Amino acid sequence: MNGETLKGQVLRAVNGGYGLLQIDGKTVFARNALKGEEVTVAIRSRRKGVLFGEVTAVEAAHPHRREAPCPVADRCGGCHYQTADPAAQEQAKKEALEELTPPAPTEADEGAAPADGEAATDDEGAVDDEGAAPAP
Repeated sequence: MNGETLKGQVLRAVNGGYGLLQIDGKTVFARNALKGEEVTVAIRSRRKGVLFGEVTAVEAAHPHRREAPCPVADRCGGCHYQTADPAAQEQAKKEALEELTPPAPTEADEGAAPADGEAATDDEGAVDDEGAAPAP
């Protein structure tokens, strides 16, 4: 597994400074990959069926890709998205954050039916044995 290389397109930015790829049914997290890029990834590890690697070549670069301004960025890993200009860094970080935070409930959600697996409640939160709110 280690040393294997895979090629694919980055689907989106995810937490930790990675780009997410789906290659031949495999989930791959690649450090230093920006959304939309066509990259070659050297696989470094596998955890719970997910592959982790580093970009070794960029075949089609993001329009805001740049050389990392920090001379140790490739060894340190402390600052995510150093290879993106400030505007692209902001967009990648927003995208990664959206992945971690669910949307806030809205007024429209208040009257919605419960999702599968959720018990129905009345206004005071009571439920019956089958997960439905008791009759008034």
